[in-house]
Amino acid sequence: RGRGSLASPNVCSASDYIARFAFSAWTTGTTYKDAAAIKVYAVSTHSSTNAEGRIEFYTCPNASVTAALAMTIESDGTLNLEANDLTTTGNVDCGASCEADDYSVGGTSGASFGPAAPSSITVVNGIVTAIS
Repeated sequence: RGRGSLASPNVCSASDYIARFAFSAWTTGTTYKDAAAIKVYAVSTHSSTNAEGRIEFYTCPNASVTAALAMTIESDGTLNLEANDLTTTGNVDCGASCEADDYSVGGTSGASFGPAAPSSITVVNGIVTAIS
């Protein structure tokens, strides 16, 4: 994607919408509604040395036909979860360890897992072995 025309393209600017992948299903009536979507945006003006972007993930909650922002991966790799409660099933894999300030929940950086935010989560072979 670029600004301008096909004959005379120009760079993306901050907040430009780059791409969207929608996962839509037929609903009653005459329309399709998004059950989920992935959207990509430019974070800053692109150049020959900068193509900063973020990825947003949307899901449609029960009893709704409007997909809501569920998760964002920022250009620096920060994972932002938009839910107020974080529930995980299975393995959490962040490499050698996850620090409390490496994630946010509901827009709050270093948000809590239960009563207090952990300062460190240690993962060995894809399995959480210690939380402190």
